[in-house]
Amino acid sequence: MGTRGALIWSALGTVAGWACVELVIRPGVPGPAEVAPACAVALLAPVAGRRNPARAAANLAAGGMGLAVGWAAASYARLGEPDRATPRVAPRESTAPRRLCIVYFTHGEPETYQPEPWVRMLHELDATVPGFPPKPVWPFILAGVKRSFRAVGTSPHGRIHSETMAAVRRAVDRPDVEWRLAFLDAEPSLWDAMAGAARDGATGVVLLTVFLTESDHTAAADDLDGAMGLSEAGIRVVRTPVLWDDPRLARMVAQKVERAAADRDRSTVGVLLVGHGQPEQWDRTHPTETEQEIAFRAAVRDILVAEGFRADLVSDGWMSFRRPRVPERVRELADAGATCVIGVPVTISADSLHSLHDTPELMRRGARRSALEVIDVGGWNTEDLLVGLLADRSREALAQLEGPSAAPS
Repeated sequence: MGTRGALIWSALGTVAGWACVELVIRPGVPGPAEVAPACAVALLAPVAGRRNPARAAANLAAGGMGLAVGWAAASYARLGEPDRATPRVAPRESTAPRRLCIVYFTHGEPETYQPEPWVRMLHELDATVPGFPPKPVWPFILAGVKRSFRAVGTSPHGRIHSETMAAVRRAVDRPDVEWRLAFLDAEPSLWDAMAGAARDGATGVVLLTVFLTESDHTAAADDLDGAMGLSEAGIRVVRTPVLWDDPRLARMVAQKVERAAADRDRSTVGVLLVGHGQPEQWDRTHPTETEQEIAFRAAVRDILVAEGFRADLVSDGWMSFRRPRVPERVRELADAGATCVIGVPVTISADSLHSLHDTPELMRRGARRSALEVIDVGGWNTEDLLVGLLADRSREALAQLEGPSAAPS
């Protein structure tokens, strides 16, 4: 009976481990329910052998081994990379009338937890970062993402970008130009937006790039032509530059800090300019990501110091991958005499999990053992300066499409 019982509990543990991974991956499942199958095995296995302590321990050990096997098996089976079809664009007649479209392109984040974008990100990290955690660890990462969504309710990222695009569209004031919203990691995707523009007869597309730096994100846009056959189909694409070196964006971020500081004594206000950070391995293929992020933060810092903030209290930190991390910098600012610290996620184009949960949580962690006040500024959102510079970029790109080189060949 002992061997048979161990086999039974091992099988039950395997089923429970698989079920836990399924529940972690699935949207809408609360945290306690995710681990309910594992808890059931852990509680019932010793109860089944309660009259024999040795059997109870054997049942528990067998159930635990089964849980590990089921968890690992489900992780490898269920966390394959999500498919993302890349549509090809059909050729059009060379005499087709000119029609222009602006595709507002940015990072994107689903409104509620959906596993696909995060699983895709984990595969990207796994393929490029040596020593990245194996797949059985990934459900724990996804569970953390779900907790972040539960903490903020829903992500306003997509809605804010939709509002920003509408404001830019009004500023450009070109009724003859179609506009489409596109995200890298949410719907509508960049590929679907470009295919939709082609179906509607676009002969020229402005890819309005709402990213701070050149990185693996913008590389996806640069691969569009080869992947979709846009030029072969007679569609010309002009991608606008990234935003890190536009002084208006640095001024906008500095103004957000100034508003957050309000009437506080600026000689005691610390400012932490938070960058996202990327793995060092990515710097070999996309070194501009880190270089431009650092340069942008330096530009914001110069403005703040000129506006009366203490130079030694305007610092920077990283959200992930790089050091120094945010909590460490917060503690340093407190030691340097700051009575409050304003945290600014400088790379976040619209409020998201990073600005609403991750950065504030890291800030609070750094201030935990002090009386330091922490203030969250949030993402760029729909600020007038941002709308103005995106409108200017749109007009300049439209002028390129309408210039002499835009004539059909």
